[in-house]
Amino acid sequence: MKRILLLTRRNIKVYAADKTAFFFTFLSPLIVIFLNVVFLRDIQIDSINSMLGGLPADGSLVARIADGWLFSGITAVSCLTVALNSAIVRVRDGETGVSDDFDAAPVPDYVKDFAYALASFFISVIICALILTAGFAFLAVEGAVYSAGAVLGAYVALAVSCMFSAAFMSFIMRFFKTQSASGAFSGIMSAASGFLIGAYMPLSFYGEGMRNALSLFPFAHSAALFRKFLMEESVRALASATAPEAGDAVMNAYDFELKFFGTDTTPAVLWGYLSAAVFVFAGLNVLIFFLNKRARNRPSRQIR
Repeated sequence: MKRILLLTRRNIKVYAADKTAFFFTFLSPLIVIFLNVVFLRDIQIDSINSMLGGLPADGSLVARIADGWLFSGITAVSCLTVALNSAIVRVRDGETGVSDDFDAAPVPDYVKDFAYALASFFISVIICALILTAGFAFLAVEGAVYSAGAVLGAYVALAVSCMFSAAFMSFIMRFFKTQSASGAFSGIMSAASGFLIGAYMPLSFYGEGMRNALSLFPFAHSAALFRKFLMEESVRALASATAPEAGDAVMNAYDFELKFFGTDTTPAVLWGYLSAAVFVFAGLNVLIFFLNKRARNRPSRQIR
């Protein structure tokens, strides 16, 4: 266990020293913030007002719902991009020959492998928790009031989301051999992740085929959980101030109950799908690890 923690700490330090990785880590959140500041926030406010059907509503309450959607998207995107860029340490070590040094050292392969995933998880939790805390603080200043259950639920969702992202990105990074290739993939994912999870616009605004395809991504389920915890109390306050139908319309439009091939998902389904994804990709990592180990241990044929 001590060796795993030492290697984990080493991987965290390597990531923290890489300015390029830091830039790509915050690229997607910055894109989401920029788009919202420029025009998306006003579009969301107008969209919510149109759902009210002319019913009078407190402008600050409507703005709070739009900002809750913004921070839900930023947090969900960050869980993905932070894990992605911290997992690139594995690729860098392979390209620079550090992995060969580890192989020559008396360190079991599983220790090295697990330390990469654990470092990615810790980095993701720390950075994303700071972002989520900033979101709660900003919304509280706007007047939002959260129950202890909502705050706790959001941080638990963050931990599970980071766990999935670490397992998923550890699996993906096994197939990259150069930093240039992994960097290009990171840039594409950083730009596209907002569309994949509905951070730029709710998935309900997409066509049915696209919505069904994106609902397969566990990231979309993660984002739906964050929306529930950051937005639900404000939406219920809006429903109390106007009409219950208005609150239901906002919840349906903003993916509180993510539609999974036409069926509304309950919070239990969101939790279950995301948790199952953690075990699936953790299992795939274990499988690839043993397949690679078996291939390395296989004796080479001698040419006669």
